[in-house]
This record gives sequence, structure tokens and C-alpha cells, in this order.
Amino acid sequence: MTSLLVPWLLTACLRRVEPPPPPAAAEPGAPIATPAGTVVDDRWEDVLGLSMTLPRGWTASPGGRWDALRLVARGPAGARLEVWAIPGTDTPRPRAGCVWDWQDLGRYRSLPSPAGTRVARCVPSTPGGAHVLGWYTRAGTVGWHVELACPSGTLGPTLDATRETLATLHLPATDTDGPRTTP
Repeated sequence: MTSLLVPWLLTACLRRVEPPPPPAAAEPGAPIATPAGTVVDDRWEDVLGLSMTLPRGWTASPGGRWDALRLVARGPAGARLEVWAIPGTDTPRPRAGCVWDWQDLGRYRSLPSPAGTRVARCVPSTPGGAHVLGWYTRAGTVGWHVELACPSGTLGPTLDATRETLATLHLPATDTDGPRTTP
């Protein structure tokens, strides 16, 4: 009996600690304390050294200084261009809603890089979903991922604008530290 009473008394005397509240979600479009870069006159300049000119009429939102997602640019008809810096890899990452069905590594003119460029295609897993085209390369230890998500029926004109953008892309000349999970 005593062996049951002692644990019960200890449990009853312990103060219950409430879990902390979840962090508040950032407001959409709210300014980021330390952005990954700036957009001036349609030119994106990342603090890690990557730069490129965005298509006219597209809007851009930088990610945070320590985030892997560096930039999101939105174009007409719902197109979305994402720039990621992921340490150590130049291969496509899993995406919800589509399946990577093709990729190739070579010396592509669309994203000239001494390390070579991997191109890939992600097809929607549901009819009418977005197609994703990806260009991947490395600069030092950082894998740069440029992915274009196009709603059904908008690939042609969006791809032309993206090719023009990729032609202006400048990769860092030296190795960079890359984003981290914590500052």
C-alpha cells in the first residue's frame, strides 16, 4: 500500500506546467527582419552572391537571411519562380502535388555553371495541377535550385520569361556559407 501512496503523493504535489503557446504565424507579406536580399529595378541581389534580373511585371518576395528559400517571384497567370540555396545538394527535393519523372545532368546553356547543371521535370499528380521545371547547380558547397511552377496551360509564355531570367543569373564566384537552420 505504501508503495502506491508515495508515487501518488509525488504526482499530486508536482506543479503542472502548461506547454508554451505556438509561435505566432507571420502575416502574409509582412517584412522579414533580415531578408535574404533585395530587389531593385527588377534585379535580385542575394546576400550570398547570387543575382538575376526578374521578368518585367513579376513581383518578388525575399526569404529570410538564414532560410533555404531565398526568393519567390510571381508572374502572370499564377506562375511561381522559386530560388533555393540548399547546402550540399543539387538534386531536386520532394514537392507536394507532383512527381519528378525526368532529370539530366549536363552543360546546359540555360544555367551556365562550371559544375554543370541538372534539369528536371515534375509532373502534377492530379489533373490540372502545376507543372514544375527545375534547374540545379552548385557553387562551392551550396546547391542553387531554381524551380518554376506553372499552372496548367501557362507553360509556354512563362517558360520564355524564365529562360530570359536564367540568362541573367550570376552565381557566386567563391564558396559561400549558405543558409542555416538557425542564425
